Amino acid sequence: MQRRQVLATVTALLPLAGCASPGSPTDETTTTEPTTTSERPPNGPKYEGAEIDVLDVQCASGDETAATASIVDATVVVEETIIGNNGCYVAKLDTIVHDEAESELHVTVRSVEERAEDEACIECITAIDYEVTARFRGGHPDRVVVAHGRDGGDVREVASIPLETTTS
Repeated sequence: MQRRQVLATVTALLPLAGCASPGSPTDETTTTEPTTTSERPPNGPKYEGAEIDVLDVQCASGDETAATASIVDATVVVEETIIGNNGCYVAKLDTIVHDEAESELHVTVRSVEERAEDEACIECITAIDYEVTARFRGGHPDRVVVAHGRDGGDVREVASIPLETTTS
């Protein structure tokens, strides 16, 4: 019996639904414009490509060094150390994304094992020093965010570096 009363009440009120909602014509409308921390020209820096170079591989304590990043002639240069599980690990550029809206360059590097089937690897934790160079046209991003991962494992952010222009 109560279910019929509830249904009758809901049916009677249904035509009034939305009359007192926040979107009704009697309510004030507030519009919020997105805010940005820096005004970027509409034709700002354009990402043109990147490479990674392994600079050195040595047995180490397992600590990563602090990343550095700089701008040299419209090229973002990131230097960092990633850890490998043995002497056959190398640094590979996993992803690189230029977030134009945030003016950030997101660089993800993974340490991966590369060896032939019959190749023996030095058994030690290795420090793999690498350099990523990313080319831009028309400027450069304001910040580089570096992340590391190992052999398909989770990726974690290791550095967020503001960029300043330097000359070579």
